[in-house]
Amino acid sequence: MFQQEPEIKITFLSGPRKGQTLTFKEEDEITIGRDKSSTIVFDGPENKSVSRKHAKIWFYGGLTGFFVWQFGDGSTNGTYVNGNKLLNDELDLNDGDVLSFTKDRQDIKISISSTHQQEKQVDAGRQDTSPSFTKLVPTANPGFLKEVIDQPFFIPAICTVLAAIFLFVAPSFTAYTIGLGIYLALMMLFFVKAVSGLNVPFWLLGGTSVLSIVLFYIWIPWLLLELIFRPSIILDFMESKTFIQQFIGHFVGAGLMEELFKVIPVFAFIALKNRFAQMNFSGIGDGKISPVLLMLIGASSAVGFIFVETLFQYVPEAAEQGEVFGLALLIPRFISGIAGHIGFSGIFSYYIGLAFYYKNFNPKLLIIGWVLASVLHGLWNAIPNIIISSSVAIATFTIFMIYLIKAKKSFPT
Repeated sequence: MFQQEPEIKITFLSGPRKGQTLTFKEEDEITIGRDKSSTIVFDGPENKSVSRKHAKIWFYGGLTGFFVWQFGDGSTNGTYVNGNKLLNDELDLNDGDVLSFTKDRQDIKISISSTHQQEKQVDAGRQDTSPSFTKLVPTANPGFLKEVIDQPFFIPAICTVLAAIFLFVAPSFTAYTIGLGIYLALMMLFFVKAVSGLNVPFWLLGGTSVLSIVLFYIWIPWLLLELIFRPSIILDFMESKTFIQQFIGHFVGAGLMEELFKVIPVFAFIALKNRFAQMNFSGIGDGKISPVLLMLIGASSAVGFIFVETLFQYVPEAAEQGEVFGLALLIPRFISGIAGHIGFSGIFSYYIGLAFYYKNFNPKLLIIGWVLASVLHGLWNAIPNIIISSSVAIATFTIFMIYLIKAKKSFPT
């Protein structure tokens, strides 16, 4: 039974309206955003991360006896609900929820006096004697299945199970190594997505890796770069026994060439930024791309490069000495990619992001990033001592993480 008309109160916790409370009834649709026509307007320089039409709140009557206030985010940067980021999704509001439109501040607090809250109290009494239907059948709760699928561990766990089953029944060594390579590549993509903190669709990362593979097999871009960066003298230097010559050879023939090849998808993404902006995922908005997103694109391209280079060059060569040698090479090649190709591409992509982010395009930043990534790449290849080489790997990964954390703190995501 309804004891009172459902209503929701919104109290401002910060800004010029701090302490002010607005009350809305069930027939009201509350819109939030920078747009002046919004019910609640957040504008001004301190609210740059708020979208023009950021979110809305409405009263919803669904199944018999089930009435709730719902919140829907439709923004570029998302909304923090009690500190947890919500992006382009909906959820049921509870009394006391705090909605924040920037990560480091609290903006509004929700107070609900409605049948939904009374329902909770009644249901709590019932729980003393018997479990509710949704406890017996959790998927009966609207959105519960999606909440399970959206857990960060869910898809990697499913991929792990499927990979294990496939590896048990793989018909040949080639199929086994390709299956294991695909699994390791997916795990690397999940890793770089997790450390980036961006809520982007996984198809974007997988598609970038596939594009890198396709570009490799088209061969024309690779051949053109070989003509420029691998003349006979550079090839001789790459095979030299002298460290300085070998470093120069790998700096040019591996570093400059391969790093430029791997960021082709990054430049393609920049060229198509307006199309991607319409998809409304984090890291892109107001005509700008966050360097964090470009680092993620560059790292994903590197995963595709590692896949091709490892499975179709290094593993077959090692397998000529015996299949076990090929398998023994495959796993460390992928794992070391975090401190190798992914690190190099991520560093270069950070500088590409800086070069294109501001109003004045700065080609010097492109060159700095390209040279830095290539120097690290050249040292990685040329140093024969495993201890010193490991130091280069650690330095590469550290620089990559430093730039990533700086980008996450400095640019809207």
